[in-house]
Amino acid sequence: MAIFGAEQIREQKSTTQYFDKYYVAVNTGGLLAFGIIAYIQQNINWFIGHVISIALLIVTWIFFLTGYKYYIHIKPHDSVITNFFPVLINAFQTWRKHRRYTRRIANERRSSHKLALVRDQDDTIDHLSFEINEQKISFFDYAKRANNGRFQDRVVDDIKSLRRIILMFLLLIPYWIIYLQVKSFLFFKIQLKNLFI
Repeated sequence: MAIFGAEQIREQKSTTQYFDKYYVAVNTGGLLAFGIIAYIQQNINWFIGHVISIALLIVTWIFFLTGYKYYIHIKPHDSVITNFFPVLINAFQTWRKHRRYTRRIANERRSSHKLALVRDQDDTIDHLSFEINEQKISFFDYAKRANNGRFQDRVVDDIKSLRRIILMFLLLIPYWIIYLQVKSFLFFKIQLKNLFI
């Protein structure tokens, strides 16, 4: 909703005001939900608290749909999520081709250098060990057009920035699983305690 609302605003200055109002509304709704509705569920009736929540959700959904024809509709374009696997596959393919090419060049250099060593017996410097002087690049950089990949630099850089935060999102899953299990266990324990009192 935050992004959708920001897309409806045409002026840059109004975007900041929108986010201020949006977060005030979200926090007010959270306060009401955890204050009033939780009070109703715990002290009056559990079912009524859920009915109020569902009714308010339906009302907001109706408000949202009534303004549909007035919304600014922006056509979707490429997404980081949808581009992730094609970029990954192309980076792997280009990396594999690059690796084959560097191995072939290295083998050619070794064989030509061995011939030079046989011809020049007096040379005491060992040239058999060498490195191909190349810049170290990230795995995803192989998908860039500059490195014979298929994708624009902007798309690959977006994927690389996603890679940095994906660990955080993967850790959120077990966090919420544990949190909700502990929360439900404590709730169940309190209900059992109230049952036997």
